[in-house]
Amino acid sequence: ETSFSLNILYEDTDILAVDKPAGMVTHPTGMHYTDSLSNLVAGYFREKNEQVCVRPVGRLDQETSGIVVFAQNQVAASRLQSVKSPCKIHKQYLAAVSGTLPVDMPGVWHTLDLPLMQDPENHLKMKTAADLSLHSSALSGKIKTAVTHYHTLFSSQDWSLITLKLDTGRTHQIRVHMKYIGHTLFNDERYGGHDILKGTTFTKYKQFVQNCFAICPRQALHAKTLGFVHPTTGEEMFFDSEIPSDMQQLIDRWRVYANTKE
Repeated sequence: ETSFSLNILYEDTDILAVDKPAGMVTHPTGMHYTDSLSNLVAGYFREKNEQVCVRPVGRLDQETSGIVVFAQNQVAASRLQSVKSPCKIHKQYLAAVSGTLPVDMPGVWHTLDLPLMQDPENHLKMKTAADLSLHSSALSGKIKTAVTHYHTLFSSQDWSLITLKLDTGRTHQIRVHMKYIGHTLFNDERYGGHDILKGTTFTKYKQFVQNCFAICPRQALHAKTLGFVHPTTGEEMFFDSEIPSDMQQLIDRWRVYANTKE
């Protein structure tokens, strides 16, 4: 079992910002009842002999790394979670996806407005409502709006590095939206990203791809930056998380390979 320590980016009496490693769940679940990020944070306050009921504001999938904010009281939690509040959290993500996307000029963003719902055939997956072609009244209540904006930073050798920001924080939103437009996240097994490029017969390239999967054995998605207005002081807060070594090595390896092919 992997042992994780708490990487604290910021702390005051209202909020705690931490850097979540890939492989850790945000909330306790059946299989991870004692080793979630929430458990780790609760243990941290117990060690300090502080009676705090911490609440994660938003969540990240188990294999997604990056910044998670915890509220230390109900007022901070409600202000950070309210969509209409100026305190609302704004995250930006970094992802490696399959397929070549045109590199964007600074300030250019593409918007995906694709409502999501749980896949009726597999409750561990989400699908776009467009995918399901389901618009019956029985299902309409289960369909939730989901808006993603993405910007392409780098592209070569049938992969692209993109940054994303979300208007909504639905389960698997980035993963499903990118799959829908044909650019599945690298090594995202649940949505087919682990099959990317594996069928090629060109041996040297095949070896390179296998090395990439070994370097980053999880979906290549990282919650890199996070900004919000402090729920008590009104100060503008901004946090930036380093790209984890597995994703950085993947990016470096891909850039080097791309340069050898040009």
